[in-house]
Amino acid sequence: MSIAPAELAAGRVRYTYEDYCRLPEGSPYQLIGGELVMTPSPTPYHQMVSMKLELQPNFDTKTSISRA
Repeated sequence: MSIAPAELAAGRVRYTYEDYCRLPEGSPYQLIGGELVMTPSPTPYHQMVSMKLELQPNFDTKTSISRA
């Protein structure tokens, strides 16, 4: 999967699922309509809400459902 940066920027490349599978494990990309789209990082607000949920005494981390 060696594509020239100019081809990437111009959007002329159509990726396949096989291309996607060759990305390193944990790469922050999604394959949408033949394009590799970078998955955005969680916002600070998302992180704060996530932390508050995990600190809830009745929060089941295995199912992510509050048991209140």
